[in-house]
Amino acid sequence: MPELIRLSDVCCDLGRGAQRRRILESVNLSLQEGECLGIVGESGSGKTTLGRILVGLQSISAGVLSVRGRPGSGPVRPGQLQMVFQDSARSLNPRQTIYDNLIEPLLLKGWPKTDCVGAAKHWIERVGLRRDHLSQYPRQLSGGQKQRVCIARAFIAEPELVVCDEAISALDVSVQAQILHLLRQLQAETGVTMVFIAHDLPIVRALTGRILVMYGGQVLESADGAVLFENAAHPYTRDLIAATPGLDPAMRRRGVRSDQLQKTVLSPASSGCVYRLRCDRVSERCLQPPAGEPAAPAHEVRCWHPLS
Repeated sequence: MPELIRLSDVCCDLGRGAQRRRILESVNLSLQEGECLGIVGESGSGKTTLGRILVGLQSISAGVLSVRGRPGSGPVRPGQLQMVFQDSARSLNPRQTIYDNLIEPLLLKGWPKTDCVGAAKHWIERVGLRRDHLSQYPRQLSGGQKQRVCIARAFIAEPELVVCDEAISALDVSVQAQILHLLRQLQAETGVTMVFIAHDLPIVRALTGRILVMYGGQVLESADGAVLFENAAHPYTRDLIAATPGLDPAMRRRGVRSDQLQKTVLSPASSGCVYRLRCDRVSERCLQPPAGEPAAPAHEVRCWHPLS
């Protein structure tokens, strides 16, 4: 598949002056057209910042971001990079009807407002809502319904990339399953490139193919979901799997109990491995920053002591 976006040694700093701190450090990523990529990691790992960089909502401090081989986001047309956020209520303008919220990407593309009616009716029904919802306001819809509107708004402009940032984590479990099924269908039907960000490994595995595991602003492991679950190479991936409720007990036993590890998270700019304070395999070598190494074909790990 052709490459859509590439990140090479990308770093990102947030804040100013003494408050400035590094959020991402030396992130490398090649995103292919039509791919469904998962990004997992605990809170503060840099997942959302990476997603915002991919859609142009956050600038980078160092490194290179290219779209179809060209630096920056110039080749991408308005509306072609879309993001579905966790908080659907804050994503919608409460003073506008669902119709006006929904057609915003089309207006950015230059569509006359009168030409947006057909597309709005199609997409509101495609995400499982009724046409009469178009005349309502966000406050009149449930959380799951509002998130369906946000998904419709992301897809209505026929984007090239949709980033879903914790798009189902605020929903009830039954609604999560419905939205997950909807996203899987839409990605298959449209062939859009999708990035799904979450902290729940099983959910990410159910929707995506390749998965990036992030911690402390760095990508520590990258592989197909099945490979990660069966042959996790980084200790953090192993511990993340072990902390996931409902998994096979044999798989969970591979991990280390979280209460036996220190909780301090090192800055991405710190020297050495960012996971060394919580790792049971740490050595003096871990005081030096590890480089990404292939653990197997299409499987990379950033660790001095990967699991065998």
